[in-house]
Amino acid sequence: MQSKKKFIFDASFVLLASLFTYALNFLRKPLLARYLGPEGLGLFAMVTVIAGFVELIASFGVPAAVIKYESELKDKKDRSSLILSATVTMLLVGTFFIIVLIAISGYIEDFFDMPSLGFLLNIYALAIPFSLMFTVILTFFNGIRSMKCYSYISTLKNVINFVLTITLLILGYGLGGVVTGSILAVIIGFVIAIFYMKGFVDFKINNFVEDVKKLASFGSKMLLSNSVGIINYKADIFLIGYFLTATDIGYYSVALSLSEFFWILPGAIQQISYPATSDYWAKKDINRLNKMVDKSMKYSSIALLVAGLTIWIFAEPIIVFLFGTDFISAVLPLKILLIGTIIFGSINKPIAGSLAGAGFPNTEFVKVTISAVVGVVFYILLTPLYGITGAALATTLSLIFASFINIYFVVKKLNLKIDYEWYFKLSLTAALFVYGNIKANIVNQFFIDLVSIVLFTTIVMVFFLSKEDKRLFKSLIISIKMAASRKFCKI
Repeated sequence: MQSKKKFIFDASFVLLASLFTYALNFLRKPLLARYLGPEGLGLFAMVTVIAGFVELIASFGVPAAVIKYESELKDKKDRSSLILSATVTMLLVGTFFIIVLIAISGYIEDFFDMPSLGFLLNIYALAIPFSLMFTVILTFFNGIRSMKCYSYISTLKNVINFVLTITLLILGYGLGGVVTGSILAVIIGFVIAIFYMKGFVDFKINNFVEDVKKLASFGSKMLLSNSVGIINYKADIFLIGYFLTATDIGYYSVALSLSEFFWILPGAIQQISYPATSDYWAKKDINRLNKMVDKSMKYSSIALLVAGLTIWIFAEPIIVFLFGTDFISAVLPLKILLIGTIIFGSINKPIAGSLAGAGFPNTEFVKVTISAVVGVVFYILLTPLYGITGAALATTLSLIFASFINIYFVVKKLNLKIDYEWYFKLSLTAALFVYGNIKANIVNQFFIDLVSIVLFTTIVMVFFLSKEDKRLFKSLIISIKMAASRKFCKI
């Protein structure tokens, strides 16, 4: 009970930070959409996706290695040397990749036939080393399970990002101002992260060469799977940009941002499950590992289905209210995307790092490669034929396939047991409510929608949560209230 309480307690801080960050983006996205329009919003989405891919390659899997080794190291001297070696390495590599991105930005612009894309990438290139260093410091806190500091630093950086980008946008600096604001936020975030890290490390590198070899050895294995993974999860933006237009990306990014709301909770859980898996696996504590995986997936499934049905039912009024009638084309893609993101967020996202945490990065690579190949085939077949609706369908099919192949490998490699009957009953209950809601097409549809959501939530809470789960959540709420009165991030 204490172990599970600690796990959920840590995840709660990450969840709160993620919810706050999502709320900021929730406010920022409509403002960007109204000031920039579908085309400008699509161009900004393309910049962030390309920059994210370049940063992933430049990181060489070091952030994942930092989480793994910091969770296993107990000596402060060793921990300090490792994270400082990682930070210096990212500074050197990131500086080199500034030159790389500037050199290829013109070719990228020509490939996607998007004017101004190269110029915007040239601006963003300056942020690469700071972004890489910020990420490894953040993963340091993740690795040592100091999730309050992790949450505080990431939240503060996102607040700064929100303030700067919106301020520059309102002042009339347009898309260039938004990109510049993002760069300044990364730099300031890095300075803040260094400030908080000084309370946990001695600023002395003892074994730079050995540390780099250690990080590169594990990181190189993760780089392959992470690179294929981002192709898998971002192939939709790349291929919409290639087959369609920046305006189509704008519509699609709105639908995608709303659907990915459902990854906040499982994403918060995954931040804890990755280092916890590494810890349990090293201790050969399969029983606790199995319980952690089981609860992570079940809690995610319940939360995502309740939230997912709500957004699915009210998809059109939500998009019109937030983004205006210009973005009505995003409604159908959103409804299609919800299916895939809920399934993926329930049974894949919360335990996404389990294979790597247990020391199977090669299996992780095989898993994401298979998923990526299948996903790209879906995108190539469906996007040119059906536009952003086809891209949304391809994304959903890809996410469903990736979810089930992940379960297969996790069960096989980690020797875990999955309560398939529980998931079947929950899925059947959700399907019946969706069917009933569609059939109940009467005058007061809004009332029927509300009743459906409340009734479904009640049934799930009563019949799909155990007594142990309910006691745990009650105890957790009390603990979080007590923690809220203490210093948020100890330095």
